Amino acid sequence: MPKPPSLQCNDAHRCKGAVADPAVVEEAFTVWREQIAAADQWLDSPIDLDELVTIDGRAGQ
Repeated sequence: MPKPPSLQCNDAHRCKGAVADPAVVEEAFTVWREQIAAADQWLDSPIDLDELVTIDGRAGQ
């Protein structure tokens, strides 16, 4: 899954790259729903809390 774009916001809550476009908002919610579905799928999978993993998420030794 590609990394979603991120916005850089200042203390006045002005965000670089933010636009008031309904298509952009819909795309953002679509990506968010996909991320939630992927997280739910992972949580529903068997999880071995004793397994060691590397920083990139691959199983360790």
